[in-house]
Amino acid sequence: MSEIRLRIRWQGGNAMLLLPLTTTMSALRQEISTKTSIKPAYQELRKGYPPTVFTCPNSSLLIDSGIISGETITIEKLSNPILSQQDSSSLKLVRRIIAADNSCLFNSIAYALETRNKKSGTFLRNVISAYIESDPDTYNKTLLGKSNQEYVSWIEQESSWGGGIELSILSKYYQIMIGAVSIQTAHVDIFGQEDGYMKIIYVIYDGIHYDVLAKTSGDDAPESEDVTIFDAGDIETYQQALSIANELKIAHQYTDVGNFTLRCGICYIGLVGERGAIQHAQDTGHQNFVEYKR
Repeated sequence: MSEIRLRIRWQGGNAMLLLPLTTTMSALRQEISTKTSIKPAYQELRKGYPPTVFTCPNSSLLIDSGIISGETITIEKLSNPILSQQDSSSLKLVRRIIAADNSCLFNSIAYALETRNKKSGTFLRNVISAYIESDPDTYNKTLLGKSNQEYVSWIEQESSWGGGIELSILSKYYQIMIGAVSIQTAHVDIFGQEDGYMKIIYVIYDGIHYDVLAKTSGDDAPESEDVTIFDAGDIETYQQALSIANELKIAHQYTDVGNFTLRCGICYIGLVGERGAIQHAQDTGHQNFVEYKR
């Protein structure tokens, strides 16, 4: 027998899965997510009678997991995401490079919390715009630098960059803390800390670009097995994130947003710093900027 047949049940539905025995637990969770719309990090799996919680490393194969063909897997949706079943203390924290395409923040978050796809986060622009539009009292011109509706239209454009406002909203959307590690200052700004979330992910910021931090078992390990969700009290991972930032800071792998030079890709005018780019965008509506050396 080279395949395993499973019935999955969740609140609101059930389905059948036919999977190769060589399917990993990570791949099983992705299949479950496709059927149920419950993200892998929010799935609690139960089997047997009465249904009992069981755990296996995400890298485990179904053939080694104790799951048998014909079994029913019950999925409960958790209110807070779970850490990968592998003990992260034995893993190495690394920087996963995300494409510099103006959606790097959204793609970094999606990589950490959705799938290990580095270009899957564009939909989060719509999450942000809907959240902002629903609360115009909070997200007003004073906070946003433009009217609520102008900002909603702006953030939906693929040429627009995300920042602190977006990280704060995504923390609430996923109910998880987001640690934004600055290379320039070697400091971590934690979004959602005041909400008491029990888990955290880390992104790293060089002044104009975001990448995601993940733990891996080795240089040859597939990215699909990355651990990206950590306990909020995991000081070891926090210190490792700072260590990466310090190494990059010493190598000057960051952009000084107060003094770096940009050129508008539409009218070719030279600009200085993030503030200059923002002002130019507000004055002209131009959003396409390219860094250059004077």
